[in-house]
Parts: sequence; C-alpha cells; structure tokens
Amino acid sequence: MKVPSANDPRWAKLLLQGGQQSFEFLALNMVFTRVVIAAKRDTSKENLSKLTQELREVFEKNAHNAKVVKDLERIFSAGGN
Repeated sequence: MKVPSANDPRWAKLLLQGGQQSFEFLALNMVFTRVVIAAKRDTSKENLSKLTQELREVFEKNAHNAKVVKDLERIFSAGGN
C-alpha cells in the first residue's frame, strides 16, 4: 500500500483522535505518541500539517518493513480510520 499524501484528511483525523492507536512498529508508537500530544496542544492547521509530515515520513522511510506495511493498511484501508 502506498503512503497517503500529506494533504490526505485522514492524517489530521488520526492525529486528533490519537490515543487509541497501537502500532506493531515500536518506533512508530513512540513518534505517534509525541505528535498526538503536540497536536492536542496546538490544533492549528500549520501545526497539524507539520506533524502530519513528520508522521508520514516515518511511514515513508520504513515502508519496506512488514510491520509498517501492516500498520499502514490497518489505519488507511477502506475499513480503517
């Protein structure tokens, strides 16, 4: 599965819903926790855009990892978020 573009609205929804996500890829869990906290502190469009890009880069840089692929599919598949 291809990583959705940074302007896909599902990223903002993921950041703002936060909390209940758990990822198989440990580094993703750590980054996600931090960006969700940052998103809750500042929900401005500019901040959400910056945080979305940061989270998306983790997916992009690790797209070869089977756990990342699973996480991506779970979040962004038709039945996901």
